[in-house]
Amino acid sequence: MRTESFKDFDDFASSIPGIESKMLMRAPESRRWTIRRVTSGDIEIQLGELGSGNIAAGAVRPDTFILYLPLTSGIEYLGNGERVGSQGCLLIEPGAEFCISTKQKHDWLAAFMPSRLLPAQLLDCFTRSCRVADVDGEVIEQFRTTLSEVLVASAAEEEFESTRAVSNAALEIQRLAARLSETDRQERRANEGRPRMPRQDIVRSALAFMERCHDRPVHVADLADACAVSERTVRSVFHDFYGLSPVRYL
Repeated sequence: MRTESFKDFDDFASSIPGIESKMLMRAPESRRWTIRRVTSGDIEIQLGELGSGNIAAGAVRPDTFILYLPLTSGIEYLGNGERVGSQGCLLIEPGAEFCISTKQKHDWLAAFMPSRLLPAQLLDCFTRSCRVADVDGEVIEQFRTTLSEVLVASAAEEEFESTRAVSNAALEIQRLAARLSETDRQERRANEGRPRMPRQDIVRSALAFMERCHDRPVHVADLADACAVSERTVRSVFHDFYGLSPVRYL
């Protein structure tokens, strides 16, 4: 296991691989950010221990699939505006835009894996989305337990990453990741008629408008006009994505 601890949040933010993102620190309780990494075959497992809340917004590389698991109970984790429960999982597909936000000190667990490890028929169904997995909690718990066991074994055995056990662990992680994604896909197909508000499109339009108007004040009413939605909707979407009002974000 490789452990890196940072006293500077920006240094921590730049150490996360597989993504192109901007990260903002929120409400620091301690100025210490730690990331622990284990490589299991072609899969990298990360344990993040953050002394603050944060907003991470950006995009995943087109060849990387990420499964993100909250670890701190009692803390609100948001993934693209959807609440990710402490027993939930966020699926971030290759090339997806994402926004993960928390308001307090928290921990997380994630697996970064090459998309080529997933079945071709599953990759064909990907739509570059970031979403909370709509699956039974038992499947998520199996995945969480497997990742945790790899971290524990790596901490106990210095040469763990060169043993046969790590290859077996990689295959199990790969199997569970595919099962998680496929189960989620099946559940969503069964619920296709359910209407969804295009919150990510609203955020994208609002940010683009802010970028174009960087040289003048922007008000919530301006954002609402630019996105063709109500001011109430703009406020709601920003709160869901960032945990902030549009005024505070500006």
